[in-house]
Amino acid sequence: MLALAAGVSLLGASPALAGPEIFLQSGAMDNPGTASINGSLINVNAYAAPISFTANLGGAFDAATTYSFLGWCVDIFHEITPGTMNLQYSSGALVTDQGGETLTGLQLDKISSLVNYGDYLYGHGGDSDQMAGIQGAIWRVENPTYTITGGNADIETLIGQYATQAATVLPIGAMHTIFDVDGSTQAFAVAGGVPEPGAWALLILGFGGVGAVIRSRRHRGFSSAV
Repeated sequence: MLALAAGVSLLGASPALAGPEIFLQSGAMDNPGTASINGSLINVNAYAAPISFTANLGGAFDAATTYSFLGWCVDIFHEITPGTMNLQYSSGALVTDQGGETLTGLQLDKISSLVNYGDYLYGHGGDSDQMAGIQGAIWRVENPTYTITGGNADIETLIGQYATQAATVLPIGAMHTIFDVDGSTQAFAVAGGVPEPGAWALLILGFGGVGAVIRSRRHRGFSSAV
């Protein structure tokens, strides 16, 4: 979570098995939207967007292993500051929420769906509201006892739409998660596979309606102001 207000440092999401070490060298968040997260022990306004990371394998800087990836927050209790990385992570599978409750198979499938679709949107010119909608939906699916509210009406609509429809377009791709080695900094979900073309078609059809509604709303708003 990239918080606008101070977060709460508690146990975060946890992996099933530790994997190779990953050194986060740098990170950037493009024009982020916002969302409010409210529930037990937390009440913050947070940046809602993925982070574009530059990383190295092996836990140390090595130009030969430098690569980039998009990370989606799966830990609402911890924070990170893009641009000041130098953080050591390892990979594994998402297992629990921040309270230590085991995530269901349906929750994990939905998060995987959202992460992969979010990467697709990011790579195909998705706007900041769509990115915020995906991130807010991930938080809502993983933390059903918390209230996740979009920073504007369009983000709010997208959060609800994405969270609801993710379950109807599965499976769409693999996912893995990176966790900081000492458990004190937020974890991220990362797309781990290439979905079949038919899965993208279902996503585009399923999510197309809400996009049309939002585009129409924006057009009407612009016209009325002229």
